Formats: sequence, C-alpha cells, structure tokens
Amino acid sequence: MSSQFEYIPKSVGVTVVTVTYGKRWDYLKSVLQAVAAEDAISRIIVVDNGAEHDFVAEARRLTGLKLVTVSLGHNRGSAIGFKAGLKLALEFKDAEYIWLLDDDNRPEPGALKELLRYFLPLERNQKKDSLLTLSLRIDRKQYRRVAQGEPIARWFPQSNSFLGFHIFWLPFWRIIDILKRTPERDNRPFLPFLEVPVAPWGGMFFHKSLIEKHGYPETDFFLYGDDTEFALRFRHAGGKIFLIPSSQLTDLEESWHSRKRVAPVMFLKNYAEAPSFRIYYGVRNSTYLWNKYFRKNRFLFGINRYIFLMMLKFYLSWRGEKERYLLIKNAVADGDRGNLGERAGF
Repeated sequence: MSSQFEYIPKSVGVTVVTVTYGKRWDYLKSVLQAVAAEDAISRIIVVDNGAEHDFVAEARRLTGLKLVTVSLGHNRGSAIGFKAGLKLALEFKDAEYIWLLDDDNRPEPGALKELLRYFLPLERNQKKDSLLTLSLRIDRKQYRRVAQGEPIARWFPQSNSFLGFHIFWLPFWRIIDILKRTPERDNRPFLPFLEVPVAPWGGMFFHKSLIEKHGYPETDFFLYGDDTEFALRFRHAGGKIFLIPSSQLTDLEESWHSRKRVAPVMFLKNYAEAPSFRIYYGVRNSTYLWNKYFRKNRFLFGINRYIFLMMLKFYLSWRGEKERYLLIKNAVADGDRGNLGERAGF
C-alpha cells in the first residue's frame, strides 16, 4: 500500500448523523456504543423519525459523547430524516466531516479511522465538495463483490436496463455466478479502494462542503431511491464515490436490498413477496431514476422494460396475484409522470 495513505491528522472533527424510527432502540443502542468507541467524533445527531422508544436520556448516558436529537413527530421517510440531520450538522462549525449511518449500521472497530486514512489523501487530488467515500456493508453483495475485484458492470445497473434488468447481461451473469459459487470466492482479499457508481446513505462519509454545493436529499422520494438519486446527481455533477473496503459496517437487521438477487426469477419473487409499500415506492422511484439517468437508447431501454414487465405480469398471474401487478403498473406510471411524494394508503 502506498505511503500516501498512512497520514492521519491528530484531530479531525466528524459529525455522525443517523435516523431512527419505530421499535429499533436495540439496534440504535448497539450502533451508538460502536460509534462512541471511535476517535475524532465531535457529536452524534439522531433524527427521531417516529421512534416508539424514548431513547434520548438512555442514549446520552450510553455514549459519553455530545448527542443532539431532532424529532420529526412521525415517520416522514428517510429523505426527510437525513435532510433534517444534515441541516443540523451544517450548523456546527467544529466538525468538518459528516458520516451517515442507518440506525442498524454498526461500525466495526477502526471503521472511521480507515475512512480518514483514505479520504484525507484522496482529497488532495479531488475537491472536497466533489469527493465521497463509503464504508463497506458486508451484506450488500454487489459492493462486496466489486471490492473483491469483480467488474462494476456485472453488479451495478447499466445504461438502458430497466429496474436493473438487461436482457443481454443478466442471464449470462447468473450462469457465471452459479459456476463460481465456492467458499474460496467469498474469502478473496479486498482491494484497498475503488470507485463505485452509487452509494446507500448508510456508510457515506464526506466533507460538509459537499452538501453546500450539491444540495440535500430529494424529499419527494419519501422512501427508497433517495440515496441513489443523491449519488447519481452528485456524480452527474462531476463528483467521485470511492468504496473503502477496510472500513466495514455490520447490518444488524437484514435489509430488503440484501434479499434481492441478480437472476430475473429472483427479481420476480421479490416483487411478489415484499410488502406493498416497499414495492410501490421502490418501483415508482426507480422508474423515475431509470428514465432520467439510465435511458440512453430509447429502443433498447423500451425492449428491456417491456420484457421485464411481461415476465413480471405472467409470474404474478401464475401466482394468482393480479392485484400486485396492477400496483406495480400504477407505480411505473407514477414514476413516468414524476408523480412523487408520499402517497395516501402507504
């Protein structure tokens, strides 16, 4: 490893921002304990997005760090939650950097130190407001695989795909994935760092000037896709996202995203079994993003879209779930029209 990635200043001010909701105190407690063990953290901002546990007093005793809370009254979605936390973070002058964590992203020991070890040298060659680094969440298979050296194009959406489906690539990749499924594959070493096309909120680390330049999360997304939109908007404006595999987070709760699979049949099964609100917001917001950022060739994009939706229609009809297909069809239509925001009934 190059010596340029060994420099860490004696004091760096970092603000941690997390959003919690519902009955998730046990997760949040574990995350706060892990964060408190990290150096260089000036404060922790916890956005109460409709939490059912009065955690403030317990959290302050637990961390021994400066804890700042903001309550939104009820769950107003991840985009509004993180926006509220980020706006508050920018008010503090003694913390230059921001680390975003979901309330179940427990940092492994030294995770922040590893981020700083790479971020600070990287910002010498990249403007602070155009550099974003990302901790590795081990349960996110696509990030784990590219960190082990597999092609970005295999694990992340490509131009003219629709909701991640591309007729030319997905079947081939699935066959290769099955053929290479060995224990040794999971134990391959990680790259020191690499550039990736998108990033989830949980694990993002950046200088506060990034928000000042590129803006806040898009609150019209309400749930799902708001982090992808933020990352795509950031990259479209010339920003770079670097994954730091040695900075690791453990997801205490298996996420909906981690249950997705590359194979089309697993895509279909997920759309059949996930809760309706996840499907509606996920499909609607993704349709909007795919139209805006991934549609480069209208004909090829249309072919992928048509085939995928037909596969989904036949599969759901076979399962006797025609109403689920109508929900997805309406979500796609709302995404096409840019009809975003919170929807009554979800």
